[in-house]
Amino acid sequence: MARLKILHRDRDLLVIHKPSGMKTYRDSAKDKELSAYDILKKQFAESEIFPVHRLDRGTDGLLIFALRPVVANLLQKAFREEKVKKTYWALVWGDPPIRGEWKISLKANEGPKDSFKDGEPAKGTQRALTKYRTLGRYETEGTEATPGHKFSWIECQPRTGRYHQIRRHASEAGFPLVGDAEYSSPERMKDSKEFKLNRIALSAVRIEFMHPTLRKPVLIETYPETTLGKIIKSLESSA
Repeated sequence: MARLKILHRDRDLLVIHKPSGMKTYRDSAKDKELSAYDILKKQFAESEIFPVHRLDRGTDGLLIFALRPVVANLLQKAFREEKVKKTYWALVWGDPPIRGEWKISLKANEGPKDSFKDGEPAKGTQRALTKYRTLGRYETEGTEATPGHKFSWIECQPRTGRYHQIRRHASEAGFPLVGDAEYSSPERMKDSKEFKLNRIALSAVRIEFMHPTLRKPVLIETYPETTLGKIIKSLESSA
């Protein structure tokens, strides 16, 4: 069985780098697909493992697991109270402003067609806030017959933790993520093939929180994996 990359471990919690394509935990008892939770239970057979939050299957990056129930409860409370600072990198289609925030309220477990804008969340929706800044603006290579397409590298900090929040907010704003079949058009997915990613261009690269028992700040960073990491390294070097 594969082993997961451990970026932080102490008596109360683990922080791992979850690969893209792997679930955080199984959806149901009938789900037979191996998850990050399953692997950690084998990797740390001497410890109890408790999921604290989740990453989408297609997203790689930082994921916290607790080693005691009381710690899991404290960390989940910190997430609910928006005391955990999460930072993601994404590649999006288009040319967003240099910085801004998306405040569209989102319906639970629904797509962008069910979102509502402005004021208080409509009935059945949840408040959602994502701050972002643009790290670079680029264009894919075109041909004489077909021009290139603009895309951007952005950094996002979701202050709330709604279902597919960054993906839905970016799509609603007109900047769908590269490789995101669920929240972008067939034309954009066709263009995404230029990147040869076979995944959504989204990675959880930094997490900051107050340790729930030691009461000291924790900051963990990572870098996007495999092809996405190589693309971003090339974008960094071209800046």
